[in-house]
Amino acid sequence: MQFNISNRISQGLIFCFDTILACLIGASIAHAQGLQAAHYKIVRLELKVNVHQDLTNEWEQTLEHEALSDVGAVNIGKYFYQYSQGYQVAEITEAYTIKADGRKIPVQADAIQRQLGVTTESGVSWPEASILQVTFPDLQKGDRTLVTVKGRDFKNFLPGWIAFHDTLPHNVDVDQYHARLEIPQGMDFQVQGQGMAVQSHQSGQKKVWEIQGTSKAHLLDAGAVNIQNSNPRWMFSSFSDWEQLGRSFGQAFASRLTLNEDIRKLAHEIIQGEETTEGKARKIHAWLRRNVRYVAVYLGTGGWVPHELDWILKNRYGDCKDQSLLMIALLQSAGINATPALLRTQADYELPELPVPWFDHCIVFIPELKRFVDPAASAIAWGALPMENSDKPVLVVDFDGKSRLDRTPSFRSEENRIEVHGKWQIHTDGSADLKLDIEARGHSAVGLQNQLRQIPDNMREAALNRWITDGGLRGTGQMSFAPVSPETQRQDLHITAKIQNLLPDPEAGAILPHPMLSNLGVYIISNIGNINPDARRYAIECIPFSVREEFSVQYSKDFELLRVPKSVQISSDALAIRFEQHVVKNKNSVEGWREYSQSQAHHSCSPQQYLERQPVLSRILHSLRSNVLYVQSSSR
Repeated sequence: MQFNISNRISQGLIFCFDTILACLIGASIAHAQGLQAAHYKIVRLELKVNVHQDLTNEWEQTLEHEALSDVGAVNIGKYFYQYSQGYQVAEITEAYTIKADGRKIPVQADAIQRQLGVTTESGVSWPEASILQVTFPDLQKGDRTLVTVKGRDFKNFLPGWIAFHDTLPHNVDVDQYHARLEIPQGMDFQVQGQGMAVQSHQSGQKKVWEIQGTSKAHLLDAGAVNIQNSNPRWMFSSFSDWEQLGRSFGQAFASRLTLNEDIRKLAHEIIQGEETTEGKARKIHAWLRRNVRYVAVYLGTGGWVPHELDWILKNRYGDCKDQSLLMIALLQSAGINATPALLRTQADYELPELPVPWFDHCIVFIPELKRFVDPAASAIAWGALPMENSDKPVLVVDFDGKSRLDRTPSFRSEENRIEVHGKWQIHTDGSADLKLDIEARGHSAVGLQNQLRQIPDNMREAALNRWITDGGLRGTGQMSFAPVSPETQRQDLHITAKIQNLLPDPEAGAILPHPMLSNLGVYIISNIGNINPDARRYAIECIPFSVREEFSVQYSKDFELLRVPKSVQISSDALAIRFEQHVVKNKNSVEGWREYSQSQAHHSCSPQQYLERQPVLSRILHSLRSNVLYVQSSSR
């Protein structure tokens, strides 16, 4: 099935595992966040799906839009439908503009085009993709567009599995959504809906489900996660549970796991001299990172099934499934049991109720080490996972048919940590000298490394000057740092700078006790997030982390310090939040430190948890924003 009203085109495992690739409901909806999309609405979406005993199916979809403004007319002026020729055939059977006075203007044949093949900027290649594009004529505010697509799915991605899920979008009004699903009697299908009306009845030799719903456009909360599982949705699957999906995928994956003599020879060359499982696995991981690059090319069943091992070794590239297959083959050749594991890298921390197309990434699980490894994450050190893989539901695919659901490890605040040491000398004219030392660990180090590896050696000074000006200051400086290495999740950064305008008014004013190069993102206040909304509709990411700031600020003898922030301690054991600040004034200097940590078990907080955290975080932010008041003696 290839319909998705919310237009989520996955770029991972099957483009990546998501079989719901299309029904693009307007050329710009992918980036619309509510305000843009509110210029048009979905008047009607009708979907009919007729499934046969062999799990092939025919379907028909009719989509009607209305332009609510001139901008909306541009938004809905094109329609796209994208599918895989290896699994599906599709055609446009009708398409026309409906003028405000009721006239219908058909789309001419030359305005319906078919594009073959897709290549993305990230390097994903999908030669078997086909895109139908419709351009509607004479379209203005108040007009509507209607398009009907018919098709047939003649092949399944995995044996015995047909599944579908659809979510009503947050960014457009949907006046009417109606889906009709017909399944032969006796077939064991699971159908569920949340926030939509789902009814079933018998019709001859078919069991029929009718699904209906509407929705109103709204803005996403800042930092929203679990979006698809929070909006009205429905789904069906021929598999009863996720473990059954794991068994089917495991059989397909195992068909490519052929340990030939070349694989065994390579494995023994890589692990030569290592005796422990940890050492052998680490060497294999390092070899893959150096020798096999990530490139996604999907042909045939390539979206769900990896390429042959010989093909991967010959080309020395592949997607996440290919790299996982090669790593598992090398591990098994070295006598180490390993299996694939499926997860979703997008900001979703909960599984749908049924086994539908959801996972977009394949990694490796090593049972003896109880460790998940992502061979495609070339910037991540051994023993760690990228943030997008962490604290996620994961389907561990055992080849013996005992697949199981698990969860990848979450971060620990003490291992995802930044330490900042700032030393400032503020002069009478409001300028200042700065010496700033930063040390990051864990994912914080990965984020810093991603910034630093983009800076050529001969552009460091220019990059720092840009950071200074982007933070609203003027100045120059120099930076130095240890070589960026993916072998370790530690990174330092050392900055010396001369700032011309640290104090907006040198005669009198207020400044933070620890002045910041604000756009660096290494300070406590930069990482707490936005807690101003009184309520949220969606969950929010709340990643475990800790930051310690130590500061020493020496003011010129011409300044008098009238007030400094108080030392405070704010914590909540129930919320796993701790903050402490110590500030000391010594005549014309301010010294101190402050430390923050949030150590909750998971990476997302529900709207209710957000409300519980808000009062504590508000008190912490009040302390972080409290200023030193200064005045020059000569101005009094």
